[in-house]
Amino acid sequence: MTKIGDYAFIFKSNLAGVVIPEGVTSIGTNAFCYCTSLVSVTTPDSVIEVGEAAFYRCESLIHASIGSGLTVLPRNAFSECWALTSVRLGANVKTLGDYAFNNCLKLSGITFPAGFETVGTRAFALCAELTTITFPESVSTIGSEAFSGCTKLSLVYFQRNTPSRIEWGAFNDIANGRWVIILRRQVRTGEGSLILASRFAQATKQRQ
Repeated sequence: MTKIGDYAFIFKSNLAGVVIPEGVTSIGTNAFCYCTSLVSVTTPDSVIEVGEAAFYRCESLIHASIGSGLTVLPRNAFSECWALTSVRLGANVKTLGDYAFNNCLKLSGITFPAGFETVGTRAFALCAELTTITFPESVSTIGSEAFSGCTKLSLVYFQRNTPSRIEWGAFNDIANGRWVIILRRQVRTGEGSLILASRFAQATKQRQ
């Protein structure tokens, strides 16, 4: 077997575990969607493609590990996995699609690999337990509302370079108290983001 097809295990609410063997190259759209008892998933390095919403609304999923074969984690891949606390992104992941981890309420941290480039629209929106984000120097784009509603997010750090594009509302409604975003160069902001960019600068000065 080299492929797990579209909708292969959708709504299998009693599926508690899955071992995806080395040699599988593709996981289809909605393949494990609504597998509400699934607690952990690991994709082997042989997987080079994951379909949209492959693990959408896996409500009991706690840990996800992505192999090094994947470069793009697609739209809604792990959206609304409410119990998800930890994710390991593979070394070659460069793009997180729109809503990739949207509304993962318990996700407390994420480490981006070297070479990572793009955070999609609302990729981490409503991830209420995120407190700190560190981006590698390769990051170039942060999409609209990417971290909107991350109410505990208080520190965002860009290594060496600030991304050339921060879209509208990327950091709306983050930590209510003091927070700081450390910018490394002038940023081109999306429409409506100029006020947000000035808040970044002001917060940085206050922290210094």
